[in-house]
Amino acid sequence: MLARLYKWTTKPTEDNAYEHLFNFKGGKEYTAMRYHLMSLGEEVELDMTIMEIMCILNNMDKNNEKFIYTTCCVPPLFMHSILERYGPSYINAKTGLPHDISTMEDMDPLRYIDTNKLKSAPYVFAPVLFAKHWWLYVLDVDNKKFYALDSLNAKSPSSDRNKIGRFASSVLDQIRVRAGATTMFPNKTRAVVSFSLLLRYIPVPRQPNAFDCGVYVLRYMEYVNPVMLGQKKFNVPIWIEAELQQFREKYVEHILYHGENYYRHKAIKASNSDTRQLKPSTALQSPYTQLNTADLESGKSDAS
Repeated sequence: MLARLYKWTTKPTEDNAYEHLFNFKGGKEYTAMRYHLMSLGEEVELDMTIMEIMCILNNMDKNNEKFIYTTCCVPPLFMHSILERYGPSYINAKTGLPHDISTMEDMDPLRYIDTNKLKSAPYVFAPVLFAKHWWLYVLDVDNKKFYALDSLNAKSPSSDRNKIGRFASSVLDQIRVRAGATTMFPNKTRAVVSFSLLLRYIPVPRQPNAFDCGVYVLRYMEYVNPVMLGQKKFNVPIWIEAELQQFREKYVEHILYHGENYYRHKAIKASNSDTRQLKPSTALQSPYTQLNTADLESGKSDAS
């Protein structure tokens, strides 16, 4: 059943690429179309929309104590946009401070975040997409520690990445302040250390390919207990490609079957379809005999 769901969801298509497959029931609209979910297909790089949705769903998870009590996930679009705008040039020449996030007037960094949760959370997850690569930042608020889990880099690959890390810690602090929290940097001066945190890379196993960095970040958020970061006994398992593919299938199921998905019924119908795989024939190759999602919605799934 789930194999059918995964194949139905991620199969490359042009005609149905803009078909709606996910939207929140609760009013916080965040639409995912088929082409977004196709980024969870085999050997494809993860789409920003999928990462955003998974962060929001993590924050809503009532069965995971980590996300209930200690950890809030910041969806990546705002961070991506401000890093794209300023990148390593994160210092405002006029003030000597990191750029103010209020410059992004067209975007609300708190749109999909429970402000009370973010205000009180001692740990913050922040997935980042920059230069076509995903990694995860983890902010330890109480101890003012800042970590990176990067499936391609066991340490900072460049001075620019060091600067991006500094900027990201400032951005996260500014987002928290907007949510009503107290700043981690109350005595700002022109010294860099007074308004940002030095980033520490946590050694993790290297991804076995060029396309699974986003899946690694999703898995980090699911697997990692932030309390353990920085301790010698902390480690991340080595995931082989077959396991990473299983994670992709699992995330498709999680998103489409989630109770908050307005289109959940469509996914259930697709996965329960009793459509049989038939041998190719001239009749079946006709466009008039091809199944599509409209057929699934109407219950016409008995091709014979």
